[in-house]
Amino acid sequence: MPSSSGALQGLPARAKRVMFGREVAFNAIVPGVGGTVERPVRASLPTPQSAAPTDATGQLAALSAQAQGLNERLPPRTPSPWDAPTRSTGNRLATTVVPWLKPRPLTEKASTHADKPQPGNATPVLEARSPITQAVAGGLQPLAAEVQTRQQLVDKDRFVRQRLDDTKDALYGARSEAIAQLRQPGGANDAAARATLHATDAGVSAVLQASITLASSVETPPDPAVAKAAFDAREAQALQAQATRPRGFAPAVENARFGALLLKAVNGRPANPSADALPSIGVMEIASELLSVVCKGDATRAREALAALQSRPTRDWMQGVPDLPDHGSDHVSGSVTGHAPTQAESDVRNLLRQASVLPRGAEVVHLLGDPQGGMPDSETLQAMRSFWSADAAQRVEPDGSVRRWLAGAKRVARQPPTEVNADFTGAERAAYHAVRNGCLSNATGSPYARHDARMNKAIGEWLSREEPSASWLQRAVTPHRHKTPFTPAGLQRATAIAESFGMTTNRSQADSAVRKTAGELSDWARSDLARDLTAAGVPAPEALAFAAATQALVERATRQDQGHPAQWQFKGSEAGGLRAAVYGLENPGSANKPARLHKRNREHPLPPLFEELAKDGASAPDALRAVIDHVKLTLAESAPAERQGALTHDVAMHEAADAARQKRFQSKEDVLRYFEPILLSMQLRDKVKLSGGGVVGGGLPSLPYSVPSPVVSPIVSAGWSRKEEAFFQAFMPILGMEISLGSTRASGPEATVGVAVGPDLPGVVKAQVSATEKMSRTHQDTEGTILRLFRQRGKDDELRREMLGVLDSWVRWDQVHAKGAPPYAGPLEAVLDRHPKVSLGEIHGQSLTRIFVTKVSAGANLTLAGGDGNTYRVGVSAGAALKAERIAESRTERGGHIQVTADKGDTAQQKLSVGIQVNTLTPANPSELKLGQDGKDGSISGGGMPSLLDVNRDLFWNLEKNAVSPFTVGGKQDADLDRHFSTPKQMLEKIGEQRDDWIARCVETLEPDASGEKNTRANRDKAESLLSDFEAKLKGLPKDSLCQYNINFSMRPQASAWIDTFRALEGLAQLRGDARGAAEARANADRTMAQDSTWRPLMLIVREKGKDQRTLGWNFGVRLQRSVGVESQRTAAQYPPP
Repeated sequence: MPSSSGALQGLPARAKRVMFGREVAFNAIVPGVGGTVERPVRASLPTPQSAAPTDATGQLAALSAQAQGLNERLPPRTPSPWDAPTRSTGNRLATTVVPWLKPRPLTEKASTHADKPQPGNATPVLEARSPITQAVAGGLQPLAAEVQTRQQLVDKDRFVRQRLDDTKDALYGARSEAIAQLRQPGGANDAAARATLHATDAGVSAVLQASITLASSVETPPDPAVAKAAFDAREAQALQAQATRPRGFAPAVENARFGALLLKAVNGRPANPSADALPSIGVMEIASELLSVVCKGDATRAREALAALQSRPTRDWMQGVPDLPDHGSDHVSGSVTGHAPTQAESDVRNLLRQASVLPRGAEVVHLLGDPQGGMPDSETLQAMRSFWSADAAQRVEPDGSVRRWLAGAKRVARQPPTEVNADFTGAERAAYHAVRNGCLSNATGSPYARHDARMNKAIGEWLSREEPSASWLQRAVTPHRHKTPFTPAGLQRATAIAESFGMTTNRSQADSAVRKTAGELSDWARSDLARDLTAAGVPAPEALAFAAATQALVERATRQDQGHPAQWQFKGSEAGGLRAAVYGLENPGSANKPARLHKRNREHPLPPLFEELAKDGASAPDALRAVIDHVKLTLAESAPAERQGALTHDVAMHEAADAARQKRFQSKEDVLRYFEPILLSMQLRDKVKLSGGGVVGGGLPSLPYSVPSPVVSPIVSAGWSRKEEAFFQAFMPILGMEISLGSTRASGPEATVGVAVGPDLPGVVKAQVSATEKMSRTHQDTEGTILRLFRQRGKDDELRREMLGVLDSWVRWDQVHAKGAPPYAGPLEAVLDRHPKVSLGEIHGQSLTRIFVTKVSAGANLTLAGGDGNTYRVGVSAGAALKAERIAESRTERGGHIQVTADKGDTAQQKLSVGIQVNTLTPANPSELKLGQDGKDGSISGGGMPSLLDVNRDLFWNLEKNAVSPFTVGGKQDADLDRHFSTPKQMLEKIGEQRDDWIARCVETLEPDASGEKNTRANRDKAESLLSDFEAKLKGLPKDSLCQYNINFSMRPQASAWIDTFRALEGLAQLRGDARGAAEARANADRTMAQDSTWRPLMLIVREKGKDQRTLGWNFGVRLQRSVGVESQRTAAQYPPP
């Protein structure tokens, strides 16, 4: 395990918690130089401990508690994601008085789009008395949701009964054994048997009460089969009604003929066993409206187009389309077969083009067009979408080079899935995967070009900006224009913070290798090295001295208080300490003498090799290499066989040590070398983010302005600033592993008002108490590129290696092309060709941060008269500050097989901090105007230049965040609902309320038995045990960790299918110019998002986060600062386990 940061080495655990257990902010010496530090106080997480009791009595007590809990939670209820945990009394009072202190509720964020949800505008629910002509997907969806609600309740009722039977069997079995023991003669075990009966009394009583409650309950879960039958009947009626009057077509006889053919196709489509299968009414409406748009509302054309579509497999329609079509329709361009397509054929191709941009549109067309076939696989659907979207883009693209680029994508998309070794160029394969990710042009200014430019910039311009030859003056005057995350300070801090979160770095690899090599040499030096050297012809005194020096070297370099052995150097005090250690080893008798009679010789001579190492100031890896080489040369063939390991050079150690010594990236290959160990060691939800840039601004600085009062002074400051940073992030969330890069721009005003009150005391001291209120408002925009690989359970090692390959292709894009093939045009082309599973997206994010800080401080100033006639002032103050912050943020990604859409979050947090400030004003009063006779009414004075030391540490932190994260995978909708808190109290409360639901969720993740069944008694018991362990860990984490506690609900696939239906209908309405229809379809999706049956408990996650942010520059009147930031996180605990 990597060692913790060197800054924390040698500190006892309690001191680390006091200093770094909470966020620490500081400013030092010059206004504008400071930072914020928050990081774990230990690199490794606490070793998991089982919470299950090991003694029989404890186990029976746990069973009784389990029975009582089951009884208390009756009757079974399905969990609602909208029910927030109970607030503490203080929090409830504070948020009642000031509602701004709590985030917006989840219900105001639950939508798949950026706007506020409007479920009230959804289609009315289709009731039994409603006219069947009103039967549409929007009206039927609530009926489908009712089916799911009933099914979920029945499933939970069954699971609770199973758990109750498990508990009853265990309790009754223990009581039966105890009764049998009491009946045995002799009474040897009577005391233990009676203890067993006593321990199970409460549990048995709870089981009996629960059984009675379940048997007599009038709230028997309604049969979902009844609701399903009612829904099926209404859906069948609705399908028949829409066949009579197809959506998008005016009433006519021909429309009914088209509708009948469409209904036959819908009913005859291949069965889809997946839970996210589109409903029949959804397929009917999407297909009808899609054909209406393509055929201009002409039912005859629509019927002929549908018939043509069904005349051959849908994939075959790609074969007759030219790679480079003319502008316009198929009638103009013709086809590769040499004849112009018929109207029906042209309509089918336009249908496929339109479907390629609709949510699940390609799936709908494929199902209707191939009724004898099966469900299309994901690769086929991707190829179809890519081909037809590229074909549609070609017909409106004026740039010939772009059209040829799209032609290459079409050629790849057209190949059958079985032809994996088809003869395509790397550029063609890259074009296909770019189109698959939504890039329909590679022209300058296109998303593809922006991605490629960012990737080039990261390994080019971002590195050159930190070269020693770069202009220091330009970076100081315009720091925001010279942004790069790869600063020497950023890399140094990223290494430290990654290690503090348990990730591997070059430095930690080198440290581990040095300890291993040193350990082998130390063992040899202590035992046989001197003897082996003597046997090889070395005089005994020299051999003993060499062995002693070797032992002292390795022990000195790897001693406990040496934070990083690979960075140890043989010079200065270390050289003197080593000489003294060698003296002690060569003169062991003197070590027993009293300290006043013995002093180790820090000038003791060393063997010649070690004198040379001391002269050169050799590092530990270099010194070990020199010792090994000397021993190998001396012993030659006489080296003992069992010591060959100690005489083998660890090449990896030297490579890692060399990489760790680099303060800056000198070449683009250094980027790969730096991130390789980090990427390969990442665990689920590990993250490292580097950022760097600058801040510019200005305003009215905070000065000690005086007023006509000797006691009261106002405090006023105001300013505006703009901050621009570049960022590079490696992250491994549940969706998959990702690398993102880009830039952020933040700007906004801030102001401080307050008052200082304090009289002049006798002499030169002035006591003062001040109260201030600081307000700031910052708007931030983020744009960037994200490269993501989808995560599959149990394949994290493959995922990490693949992401390292992505970074390698990116960094060495001009070197990795196949032999004989043309070089890649850029890093993006190399990545897309070599790593076809990469999802490529463009990040667009916004956030608005509003902060209020109330601060009260007290202190004293010492006024001194200078020899130059000016007055100087030195002061010390201490105070406390209460900070209230609200952050509203949103993020969306454009393009990508895996795509985040309209992610929204609202955070409210409050912090209480204490701090101390040492302040000097030099000079304090360069000019002064006295008021009244001899200044009896005070004076008005100017200010001086401040220089200060200001340190603040958080004492209290309260966080509450609500977030909705919609995303699509392969075009299919999914989403998460998240609540985040700063203490485990809320999570423990929800576990208590929803324990059976979380145990059922864990059972889903466990291994099945031989028959394939997961819901077994063994798995239920294991899930209960794992939850108990998780609860115990939750209670212990706050003692030495600063964590965020996340309750996560996920969208059910059945709801996803309905939302996809409404998304497609919204897109079709927009194509028709029907704003009202689009709004109604969106509202139907909003209503689906708001239903309890849409969501299920997924995970309980505890994240440990840290950051290290520094600024360097000037912030007084004018603001010019360079900024460096590093953020990191890891999973401290999770249920169900990953």
